[in-house]
Amino acid sequence: FLHSATARLDNRNLLQTYEDVAEDPIISESCQEALQLYLENLESTTDMWALRMFDASSKIPVGILSLNFGELGQFSQCLGTESKDGFTQGKYCLSSLPLDSLMGTDVDDETADLEKRAQRLRMLSRNLVTLEGTSGDSSGPLEFAMTWAICLPSNCSDEDIREITNQITDSVSVSVRCQTKDDLSPSFTGGAIAAIVVLSYFAFLMLVSTALDLFYNYMEREPHYAIILAFSVYSNGEKLFRVNKNSTELTCLNGIRFLSITWVLIGHVYTMYLAAPVVNFIDILEWIVTLRSLTITNGTLSVDTFFFLSGLLVVYSFIKAMNNGVKFNIFKFYLHRYLRLTPALA
Repeated sequence: FLHSATARLDNRNLLQTYEDVAEDPIISESCQEALQLYLENLESTTDMWALRMFDASSKIPVGILSLNFGELGQFSQCLGTESKDGFTQGKYCLSSLPLDSLMGTDVDDETADLEKRAQRLRMLSRNLVTLEGTSGDSSGPLEFAMTWAICLPSNCSDEDIREITNQITDSVSVSVRCQTKDDLSPSFTGGAIAAIVVLSYFAFLMLVSTALDLFYNYMEREPHYAIILAFSVYSNGEKLFRVNKNSTELTCLNGIRFLSITWVLIGHVYTMYLAAPVVNFIDILEWIVTLRSLTITNGTLSVDTFFFLSGLLVVYSFIKAMNNGVKFNIFKFYLHRYLRLTPALA
């Protein structure tokens, strides 16, 4: 199946596909015209926009026997290419083809074992991404897909490019994401403008509150209203970094917090690397079945310690309040938890 995968990116195969598609009504007329000019311009020595596009496209990646299936081409060169007459400019398209669509059912035991290990890595990555509260369509090795880039004239629509890549791979399961130079500076959406306004408002409050706080400190006076200092960077920063020693503090929890946070960070670092193209993916698949990988592959358990700490501290605070004679009010308790946690999570 490796031969099948690499043959798709052979230069002759790409150019032959472009020639065939340029005469195929399956793509738009503007794309057909642009492809014909692209093929004619490849041998030009005066305006080499087509050659620059072809050069910016992916070729057969090195280390493919080590399962390096990611070849990203030259993004900047593609978007920076434009014909002298202004007829067209470069359009960078990143394509992803799941390798199981190339392998078929008749594969050797070693290849099948690699796919099983890749599935374990995918499950690990998705669990960590879910815990992080984000989502994405990774085109890295965790998807066990062949990722490559093609640079073609911008006259071709995204749907045209998708049809071209389907012709290149002889498949209909290719996902394509395209970008032109005009997409580098997109216009602000209504939501983005609203977010900027809200954040600017809070930044203004912080600036005014901090200035007043510093003024009152300089004049050695107390502000008439404590709410004036609510957004002060100076006072709040001082409280955040102040270390208070309390006889009732459970100091052992600090070590648990440190180890848990370190564990979470290490797990995310590994996941971020795995979500990008890796040249030695086969080494990762061999590593995942070793004892050394257990700390990372079980990294999702690190978050459970925070649930434990949260529950422990709630019970500890409750018992301490009861010992001090404070009457428990369940409505007030839930309201306090909601108001304290919601702003940080929202």
